[in-house]
Amino acid sequence: MTFTVGKQAAIEFNPMLLGLGVVLAAFQGAIHYCSSFADVIAFESYYLFVTCTFVGMALACALISMVAVNALKNNSTENILKSKTGLWGVAFVCALVGVFSLFGAANWAFVLPLLAVGGLFFGAGLTYIGIEWGRVYAELTPKTALFHSAVSLMVSSVLYFSGSYIATIAPALAFVAMELIIGAVLLLVLPVRETKKAPTDEQPATPRQLGGTAVHMLWKPLIGAMITAFIFGLVWDPVASEVVSTRASMWYSWGLLLGPLIASILVIALLLRKPKTFTQHVFVQVFLPVAVALLLALPVVDFENAVLKTLLEVIQQASFAIIAIATWTSLSDAVRTTGLSSRIIFAVSFALCAVAMFVGMVMISFIGTGGKALCLVLLTAYLVLIVLSFVRSELLQKESRAFERNIFEKYLRNRCAALAEEYGLSPREKEVLFYMSRGYSHVYIAKELYVSENTVRTHVRHIYSKLHVSSREGLLALIDAGEKLGR
Repeated sequence: MTFTVGKQAAIEFNPMLLGLGVVLAAFQGAIHYCSSFADVIAFESYYLFVTCTFVGMALACALISMVAVNALKNNSTENILKSKTGLWGVAFVCALVGVFSLFGAANWAFVLPLLAVGGLFFGAGLTYIGIEWGRVYAELTPKTALFHSAVSLMVSSVLYFSGSYIATIAPALAFVAMELIIGAVLLLVLPVRETKKAPTDEQPATPRQLGGTAVHMLWKPLIGAMITAFIFGLVWDPVASEVVSTRASMWYSWGLLLGPLIASILVIALLLRKPKTFTQHVFVQVFLPVAVALLLALPVVDFENAVLKTLLEVIQQASFAIIAIATWTSLSDAVRTTGLSSRIIFAVSFALCAVAMFVGMVMISFIGTGGKALCLVLLTAYLVLIVLSFVRSELLQKESRAFERNIFEKYLRNRCAALAEEYGLSPREKEVLFYMSRGYSHVYIAKELYVSENTVRTHVRHIYSKLHVSSREGLLALIDAGEKLGR
């Protein structure tokens, strides 16, 4: 079931695509440090599950991307990944095994081996499901993908907020399992649309060229996503990062809900009210750097006032949301633009974020509150990188404009020289013809050639007479005709 949202935006809304948000809520519910798990499972055991989850994600991403890259090199289909239902079932079972390993850890023996295996299975299964959701979103138009990503994040924040109030582990895990089932089933029943490129006479780009294009499109959102994952890892342990009192307060929970909701509503409102000016490209180029800068700066800010603390948490969570939306839609756009397999682009990106999260979780044990100083260092480096990128982009645009201007002037000179030879213009008349072809006035031409305006008018009359035209429009049409005739 689909229907159009907004007359100008022309966004085809499909409620089934919100399954992405349900899967994200399941992921957050399982790996985010919360009281219902911490009260039953020892910290070391839960820490092992989460770290193994990210190791499982990285391993699954490595395997999936290797198969996809090998298929790309051999110009063949990804045979191992071809069966949607079969692999969906394996991934779904793996993810459920991971969820229920948490329940087993609270009630059975052999806790550490169980959680290690469960974390690996959960990370691997959820990774494949996430990559397949990426394939679905890559088939959408940019604005439709942006719209559904924002709404999905709203769904995820509401579900996660609701699950955070479940006080005991069995209902909490059942809630996560239900989210996982719904998100995976919605993915399974969505129809697969094979997008085929129209035949073209142009030389197809090589895999290396396509990869370079993808890197150019994704470096900025991916760095933002990796920084987000790294900070998430730094603050995962509330004791080591000294945010335990913060997470116990009511305003922290409300920040988890209000931040993503505000960010998502802002994106949706801009899409519907400013469809011509607010695009996915504008969102990534403008909103993403601001969100990353805020995310890096906020950890060093502290307030005693509860209202200001709530506002700070809302801004931080809104920044997380903007980075998540920007990264997801950029990945979809890269798949759509380059034609590379979603199992390459999404798998590599997921692996980088998983490694960043893992590194953050490991580092916080050694640096403690030094993580705040590290955030400032990262903020400085990121801002310098953004400035350098902007300067480089401006220089490239100036060079491109100068190159195009030189090519155009060269064409005009050659065309005027050809007309002067064909119609017997004098050297001075040829000069006047060139300035006229560039649209300059008689006054300007007279100053450039150090002659009077009357002299220029005389030359213009002679040019019109010899070229058999009666106006500047006719003269420009004659010059343009050279391109049409291949002169």
